[in-house]
Amino acid sequence: MTSKLAAPSLQVTNEQRAVLTRLSRSHSLPHRTVLQAKALLMSTDGEAVYEVARRLEVGSNSVRRWRRRFEVEGIEGVGAIAPGRGRKPSLPEGT
Repeated sequence: MTSKLAAPSLQVTNEQRAVLTRLSRSHSLPHRTVLQAKALLMSTDGEAVYEVARRLEVGSNSVRRWRRRFEVEGIEGVGAIAPGRGRKPSLPEGT
């Protein structure tokens, strides 16, 4: 079911949909990759950004970022950590 608040459906090829489906069902990939794949699949079906965020218990801005990254980078961007994000080294370099 689509809402008037729904963003336009995310356009994917059959191959991309197959890969996203495989990623979303994985039990061995990082959680962020599985979550992003699920969000992107829901977006291809025309689900509203807020509904996707609510069902996956993430922020709506996260869903928007994932959609934008997928539109630019494709499958390679799913699960990728943006530069400058993530855990920083706790030990100084060279020790």
